[in-house]
Amino acid sequence: MLSIFPTLLAYPLAGTALLRVTAGIVCFFLGFRALRSLKGNFSLEKLAVAVAAIEVAAGVFLTIGLFTQAAALVIGIVSLLVIFLPKKETSPGFGQTLFYILLAGVSFSILFLGPGTLAFDLPL
Repeated sequence: MLSIFPTLLAYPLAGTALLRVTAGIVCFFLGFRALRSLKGNFSLEKLAVAVAAIEVAAGVFLTIGLFTQAAALVIGIVSLLVIFLPKKETSPGFGQTLFYILLAGVSFSILFLGPGTLAFDLPL
């Protein structure tokens, strides 16, 4: 079957960059939101604070395209942990699980595809 927009197929690195920047911004805001919700409870939730800080850092690295594959791997692993670890009764449920499945898929795609354009990382 013919492609509707065949000229867009000449820009695969731009599509990868769009995935990278979008996933980076999403992870930055997820981690930042988690850090803000945990303020004042640093002694109780040290692991949660560490994971949120790692998520913020990985989101920044993905957004600017620095250490892209390492950041994508970290975000993919964190997403899988959120999917498979037991949740509290008040968790939002299935919609959140689907979101993290999508985020894990995008992260692992970036891991294999590389940073795309407008990144500090260069493919070897």
